[in-house]
Amino acid sequence: MATSTTTLSPNSEQLINAIANEIFEQGKSRDQVISELVSAGGTYSDATIMVDAVINGLRSAFKQRIWTGLAWMAGGIGLTVLTGGVFIFYGAVLYGAYEMIRCTYNGYLKAY
Repeated sequence: MATSTTTLSPNSEQLINAIANEIFEQGKSRDQVISELVSAGGTYSDATIMVDAVINGLRSAFKQRIWTGLAWMAGGIGLTVLTGGVFIFYGAVLYGAYEMIRCTYNGYLKAY
């Protein structure tokens, strides 16, 4: 069986962005977005595949951002230690902790 790679058309990218906006920004549930896509003329299976793909992408992005938060925290603590406490990089530590908590909630704990 031959496989082909396809690129998303601008309309597909706009649809994916709209789904992500409705799920993350507007706080709609997975089932609400699926029912909206079906009522707009799509099939249930296509809508389910698209919504699940967007949710998995969102979760993956948040999981990667946890490491960014950890890097900010470690960098802030490391620079504070290197300067002997003369300069305290609390902004980097607080930003890193905030990013880790926010992304842990959105990536692992939030029900979409």
